[in-house]
Amino acid sequence: MWRLGPSVSALWTLAAEPPKTSGPLMSPEGNDMQDYLNQALNVVRDGYGEINGTMGLVIALAATLFLRSWSQWIPAATLATLVHIAIEHFAPVLAGKEPLALPDLMTQGFWVNAGVLLVGYLVVIGIFFFAKRILMVAFAGGGGKKKH
Repeated sequence: MWRLGPSVSALWTLAAEPPKTSGPLMSPEGNDMQDYLNQALNVVRDGYGEINGTMGLVIALAATLFLRSWSQWIPAATLATLVHIAIEHFAPVLAGKEPLALPDLMTQGFWVNAGVLLVGYLVVIGIFFFAKRILMVAFAGGGGKKKH
C-alpha cells in the first residue's frame, strides 16, 4: 500500500556508493556534502509530488484555513500528514476492499513515506499560508491598525 518514489528509493542506494576522494564541498570525513544536499532536495521534491494531487491539496487547503500564525505551521502539517495517512489506509477498508487492520507501523517504508508526506505538507501549507497572509494584508487595507 505504501509506495516509495524513485527518488526516495535512490536515497538508500546513495548510502552504498563509495565516498568520493575530491570535490568542491568535501567534508573532512570524505563524504561529499553535495550528496547530502541532493538527498534533501529529493525528499522535498518527492514530498511535494505526493501532496500535489486532489486529496493532498484539499487537506493542505483545509489545514491552511485553520492556520492563524506561523507558530501553528508544523503542528498543522503534522495533523495533515496523519489525516492523509488515515484516509489512504482506511478508504479501502470503508469501501469493503480490504479487511480492517492497522497500518504497518514497524516498517521503514511506512516511516519514510510519513516523513516524505510531512515535508510535502510543510512545503504546500507554507506556500498556501504565505499566499493567505499576503491576501489578508492586501484586503485589509495594508495590514496596519485602523485609526478611529
